[in-house]
Amino acid sequence: MRKYVNLAWVNVIIIALLLPILAVLTATTTSAAGTYNYRCDPWAVEYMEAGKDQLYLDPAMIRTDARKPITRAEMAVLMVNTMANVGTGFNHDHNFHGTNTFTDVPATDVHYDYIECAYAAGVIKGIGDNKFNPNATITRQDAAVMIARTLTAINPNRNELSASPFADDKYIADYAKESTRILKRYAIAEGVVDAFDTEKIFNPYGNCKIEEAVKMCLLTIENQ
Repeated sequence: MRKYVNLAWVNVIIIALLLPILAVLTATTTSAAGTYNYRCDPWAVEYMEAGKDQLYLDPAMIRTDARKPITRAEMAVLMVNTMANVGTGFNHDHNFHGTNTFTDVPATDVHYDYIECAYAAGVIKGIGDNKFNPNATITRQDAAVMIARTLTAINPNRNELSASPFADDKYIADYAKESTRILKRYAIAEGVVDAFDTEKIFNPYGNCKIEEAVKMCLLTIENQ
């Protein structure tokens, strides 16, 4: 009996230790429509919740692990929905059929209209050879370029003031430096604390996560 009781207490202790970990892995929020279990970091819950309405997040994106890298196609969808939210006239409802900008994005692709719309708005470009590589992940600096272009598409006449560079500016590609500074200026991208916990870096070659992209798009709407 003593051995059984000891094992029972061991199980209780293990469960107690695991609960906080599970809470971090699956953040939960309650809305008027019910309870949604978002697989994201705790800070991202409010953005995922707001993104359902403001970015028209696809149910599949809501159910997926938002901590994983976003693809180029998914990023194009968010850019188009960001523009649609503020009434730019750019949205995926345009009839782009007959247009085949990228050979690897056929008209039958679920992201076709979004990608064609983002291209028409000047938000995205291909990777060369008439290809877009829709399923590839996107770096943080490339995501910054897309978002900066979206700001321009929303308001072509705005005066884009850039801020001081991030601490790792020398590692940011030349084509992305100005975009990262613009996003810093409008607090759309705040950067991450470096390994020594001393200053904010942008981490340009790191993958952009879904939750990060959703947050930046919502802040873009606020700053348009």
